[in-house]
Amino acid sequence: MKLPFQLAAGLLIGLLPSFGSADEVTIPIISFDDDAEEDVSGPTVGDIRRSSADLEFGNENGILQLVGLRFQGLGITTGSLIHSASINFTANEADGGSLVIPVFGELSPDAVAFGDASPTSTATPISGRNLTAATALWDMGLWDPMDPTANTAATPDLAAIVQEIVNQSSWSSGNSMAFIFQNDPDLTETSERIAVSFDDPLDPNHLSVPVLSINFTPTLPGDANLDGFVDGLDVDALAQGFGNGSKWGQGDFNSDGIIDGLDVDILAQNFGSGPSSISSVPEPGILSLLSIAGMIVSTRRSRSSHLRRRRSENILTT
Repeated sequence: MKLPFQLAAGLLIGLLPSFGSADEVTIPIISFDDDAEEDVSGPTVGDIRRSSADLEFGNENGILQLVGLRFQGLGITTGSLIHSASINFTANEADGGSLVIPVFGELSPDAVAFGDASPTSTATPISGRNLTAATALWDMGLWDPMDPTANTAATPDLAAIVQEIVNQSSWSSGNSMAFIFQNDPDLTETSERIAVSFDDPLDPNHLSVPVLSINFTPTLPGDANLDGFVDGLDVDALAQGFGNGSKWGQGDFNSDGIIDGLDVDILAQNFGSGPSSISSVPEPGILSLLSIAGMIVSTRRSRSSHLRRRRSENILTT
């Protein structure tokens, strides 16, 4: 007896998971060169401090400065839908004067540490980095470490900034993300906010460092064009990138830099996933394409194994 196509395809692919639930990552600063200050006025222009006991937003002793923060190892896949994002700080000293500053992200798929530009280092200054088009204006309010109602502070929503960063085709889960806090041109000498840094000697266990929190819906595995569905368009993208692509949009769904049978498996397992969470299965033509791709991988593996055996035999006979 012949099985109906839908049933046979379902047995071939397996039960399809539903996606769409939100996740959250919470990442603290974990290294001395992941939070830094850079002077942008006065006689010390260009000076960078990575081991300061605090982070001073706005200015320090009348000198305007930038603050840079870098967060490592974000488990967010390319094109994930960002619902909200913010950075939380712990006040180190009482504030003075009003302060409103712009916040940008660094438009890089994998931000490097902060430091002086050097031929022997991949670290770079805070200034000069490519900034996101998205920005947020932060009215920093009152800070006071002795006041339970004012001893912590959070940025406004940075979702648009984070979205721009993770939408880059070269962004991968596990990469690093940086934020740049600029200065207010209308500052007075008393306009500043001072937060605990990674190097604060009174916080040896780094319990009060800046923390980035992001709420997001992960990218659907197999959704190459990031339209929210895993369908024939994604099969086309994978077919075109098979064997020579290296990006998510070309079919590299496990971010290993190679588009091969493992990516075919991911697409097949998730085909039909989308906002409706109603599982579907590929049509016969798509199943054939996936099968052909799998056979290509199998043939290449077999050919590679055969060549290795031939080399071993030649070595033994010489």
